[in-house]
Amino acid sequence: MIKTAPAYSYSLKHYAGRTILSIVDEYNKTNASTSVTNSVEQVLGSIANEIGVLPPIVIYKDTAGEWDQLLIHSNGQFKAFAPIFTKSNNVNSRTKLELIAIQYTVTAMSDYQEIH
Repeated sequence: MIKTAPAYSYSLKHYAGRTILSIVDEYNKTNASTSVTNSVEQVLGSIANEIGVLPPIVIYKDTAGEWDQLLIHSNGQFKAFAPIFTKSNNVNSRTKLELIAIQYTVTAMSDYQEIH
């Protein structure tokens, strides 16, 4: 089976004085697309070609609906996935709490500023 290019959407948001890149995997079994998880370097490269330098905060909703932070090097290259919050981990750091707030803001609230 031949898989098509990854299907995803992205947006740039402004939250608490920071720019956040939010990527949503739109994997579809019907068209057998590659997931963003399995082609993250390609996805980040494509987005960087469109917007220029990637912001330092990149969050990503995977095909299971879980949000992760995509850690990237200063040159925009993918470094690692970092779970923001799962049912099994404790929220015990300011960074995780901030990322949860960003996730909530990006997905549930309508009073954020969309960057065009």
